[in-house]
Amino acid sequence: MSANTLPVYALVDTTAQTPVPVVVPITNPHNRPSPTGLTPPQSDYQNQNPTEPHGGRSAPPPHQTQVKQFDYKTESRGRAVAVLTLSAAAAYSRDLATFLGREPITGTVQLHLDKPTVVKSITISISGRCKPKDRTGADNLFDNDTTFLDISHTVWAAHDPKDKRGILGPPGAPPTISNNSLNAHGSNSSSARYANIAAPDGKLQGDYHWTFAIDLPSAVVAPSDTGSVSFAALQKLRDGYYASAVYNVSVRIQREWTAPDYKIKASVAYIPVVWPPPLPVPGPLPSAGKQSSYGPFERWHALAPVRVMGTRTRTRTNVEIGCTLFLAKPLNYNRGSLIPLCMRLSSSDPAALDALCAPNAIVVRLQRRGALASVSAANKKSGVVGLRFPVALGGDDGQSLEEGPAAWTAVRHEQNGGEHVRYLAGELGVPRGVKPSSTKIEVRVDIYLVRPGSERR
Repeated sequence: MSANTLPVYALVDTTAQTPVPVVVPITNPHNRPSPTGLTPPQSDYQNQNPTEPHGGRSAPPPHQTQVKQFDYKTESRGRAVAVLTLSAAAAYSRDLATFLGREPITGTVQLHLDKPTVVKSITISISGRCKPKDRTGADNLFDNDTTFLDISHTVWAAHDPKDKRGILGPPGAPPTISNNSLNAHGSNSSSARYANIAAPDGKLQGDYHWTFAIDLPSAVVAPSDTGSVSFAALQKLRDGYYASAVYNVSVRIQREWTAPDYKIKASVAYIPVVWPPPLPVPGPLPSAGKQSSYGPFERWHALAPVRVMGTRTRTRTNVEIGCTLFLAKPLNYNRGSLIPLCMRLSSSDPAALDALCAPNAIVVRLQRRGALASVSAANKKSGVVGLRFPVALGGDDGQSLEEGPAAWTAVRHEQNGGEHVRYLAGELGVPRGVKPSSTKIEVRVDIYLVRPGSERR
């Protein structure tokens, strides 16, 4: 799997010896599912590209966003001295402030100083760490926590002490604001509102208020045994995964060397966003007067056919049925939408075909699997981490997702000589809250499409 195409779903032929994932980008979770049928869901943002020209960002979708605020503070003598407030969309922020891939991390920093205090700088840091777990949920399986994201932004900085104008500039000047550009998708910014300016001795006193908006980079670069690789930041993972991605927003208020710094640390959640191309309508099923041998599925993706063998109960005769599963192209599906499916069943025994066409006879599910790559001592010492995933941690026991199995409807019957053919149309729901597949450093999470006869328990 190419690391620079993530985050993705991976739909895999699980019967193959070496599964080859089919890249399926995940789009914004606000996308609505399509109506029932064989037409794949259209993206609400289908006219927007993953990378905007000239470093600009696309305008957000036109909808009202309710904001929820999360406050974190440090106290002195029972009184809040420094307060960090994070502002995130209430629709997907419950216990933690949650940010989508294209949204900046926004908030405010407040200082409440009841006596003159020397403040040298105020810095906001955003970090992302990957923590492997064992099967019981304990952290540090390989004792190799990896920091894959570490950016800092100076909200406020004092002037050079050698500057004769003083720590905050000439009398009456507002606090100095430092703007740092962190990536190509726009400049980060901050602004200040102040109550009192610095005293003549360079100390702050009173109430101060800074706002900030910091963009996360669209891709993270990390070393590997084959050179540097680029990948999207991993979504925050919870229970049921073999690793956890931890994101923190920290504020450091640096004071004079004789006094300890004020520090605030807050955990946040991050959801990466991928913008797929438009989804065309897939090709039709065979019409009544046409043969199916030429393959009417030019715009469908076919998995390798499988053979189902069994014995009829009454006649005790052996039967064999060929099964081919098709997915509508291109393989781009939104979370909370439906994956269009088609099943072709062929056999010389029509009664066996009718039995297999029963609604509960065909089971197609989405399954999630996680894998960890152990890091050798030599690579760990040199800081080089390989992107290799030889086995899934815990064996082959994948975890089925909540949605499913697929729902089927018979749409066509055909007969070519002595072979009878049945076509079924199906839809498989993609859970709205499922985490997209991810590959980063030691961790890989894949979503498989599990076919009949290959479902893993």
